[in-house]
Amino acid sequence: MNRVLYGLAVAVFIFVTGCSQHTSTLGKAPEDGRASLFTSDQFNGIENLAKATPTVIMGSAVGEGEIIDYQDIKFVKTQFMITEVLRDEMSRDVDNNREITLLQTYSEDDPELPKGQEMLLFVEPYVGPILENAYVIKGLSQGQYTVDSENKVHSKSTIFHEDDHRSAMSVNAVKEVLINNKYTPEVKKKRSESQIEEESRKEVELHEINK
Repeated sequence: MNRVLYGLAVAVFIFVTGCSQHTSTLGKAPEDGRASLFTSDQFNGIENLAKATPTVIMGSAVGEGEIIDYQDIKFVKTQFMITEVLRDEMSRDVDNNREITLLQTYSEDDPELPKGQEMLLFVEPYVGPILENAYVIKGLSQGQYTVDSENKVHSKSTIFHEDDHRSAMSVNAVKEVLINNKYTPEVKKKRSESQIEEESRKEVELHEINK
């Protein structure tokens, strides 16, 4: 993979993960072809995740994910049926009993959604060349929660498991978190010349790792 294409690969991953506060880069791919994403910044709790996420929904995948190849990178496209909207700051096509398209990286850090499993997801609109009118999960696994028969949610992120009470919050408790932590869009700052040079240097280093 030449440097131009490699730079595009990193940029596409940044698009997909919604990386205003969560920047991801590629690592070596395991034998099953899944990339590993290394995060340079992570949400340290559901409160910070809530502040960074415009849309929070519940529902389930209606079928198996479809693998998409784009510029030598694999993604997963999944249809998701919404049963309840907990937050929507984007005023798009999110509504109860409506199906949306989710785009994920084919990565061990961005687990595919199991068909029929009730989930609570932190999502935002995808902006990029792969799909139109799609959403991505904010923070990869940090934005995924399974919902059990007692209406309790369980984070799929090992980071959040370090805090025990985060592993079994009720849906109502999540709603309270959303009320108390309003969505705050990040104002993107223009990158300086030194920041651009540093990013280019890291791209070259990662390229050497992945040879």
